[in-house]
Amino acid sequence: VCFGTLLLTVQNYETSTTPVYNTTSTYTSEPVATTDEKVDTVSSTTTTTVITPEESNKQIESTSDVNKNANKIEKTTPSPSTTTSPKTTSVVTNSNKLSPVFKEFTEFSGQKVNLFEGEKILCLFSLSCGHCQATYKDLVDIKRKVNIPQMYLINYGKKFDEAFFFQQAGETHPNIRMENYFKFDALLQGSDFPKVLVLKDGVVQQMWDLETIGDNSRLVLDPYFNVPAEVKETPKDEGGIDFNPNGFKLD
Repeated sequence: VCFGTLLLTVQNYETSTTPVYNTTSTYTSEPVATTDEKVDTVSSTTTTTVITPEESNKQIESTSDVNKNANKIEKTTPSPSTTTSPKTTSVVTNSNKLSPVFKEFTEFSGQKVNLFEGEKILCLFSLSCGHCQATYKDLVDIKRKVNIPQMYLINYGKKFDEAFFFQQAGETHPNIRMENYFKFDALLQGSDFPKVLVLKDGVVQQMWDLETIGDNSRLVLDPYFNVPAEVKETPKDEGGIDFNPNGFKLD
């Protein structure tokens, strides 16, 4: 009797602790009840998410779009270290060419003139300016001594100033008189009168203005036009009695 009771007890222990598994991923522990015990079932269910092939493709396409947008942002937004200032388009011009604003001046004292052809001297003077009067007078004197191109004048001032301007120089050259100072000032292009331009086929060969002419225009005009230096004449001996033939100092 004792041996049979022991064998029954061992069998009951083994069956009460044996777990049972099913194919639905549900773990169930089913203790085997004895004749006087109630059966309690404890189950634990694991939830599994199943992704279909269509949903997988949608997720891949969505990830690809995000990457493309990120690449676009990265390309269009440079880092601070590589940011460059806007490119400025610079117009390259030949500073030696006569400005196109002079194309409208085609008639000087009734003569048809093309400032962009041949050799010419173009002067911009103010009729009441002392430096302009002196510079024009010097140019007239130089023209009498050496061969220089024809002079054309664009003058600013009133009519009553014009007579004295040409009278003090002794000659009158083809000219245009303007009374609109703002238009005349635009021709100076930042320079100050007097302004003298030596032209050849519309290209400025030489330019002088108040800053370079100063108080004596001959200092710059004579060397450029190869004006020969004036020879100072020595006083002639007109005869008479020399009261100091030996050159002694007389007190």
